[in-house]
Amino acid sequence: MVYRGVVKGNVVVLEGAAGLPEGTEVEVLTKVPGRRRKGSARAVLEAMREPPHLLPEDVDALEEAIKASKLNG
Repeated sequence: MVYRGVVKGNVVVLEGAAGLPEGTEVEVLTKVPGRRRKGSARAVLEAMREPPHLLPEDVDALEEAIKASKLNG
């Protein structure tokens, strides 16, 4: 599940009711505007988590383009 929220002090306040039991361990992915470099591994991974999601054919085309650039580079 994905929950969104904002930081207030040292607390992350979620939008809406998360329905998680008290004490539930969570992992927080931060999105700080202007902090990631275009094309960085972090930027690519974050983009992959956001819609629209790639189709298998898109992944195949990307892998082929990467291979071709290594052969021609």
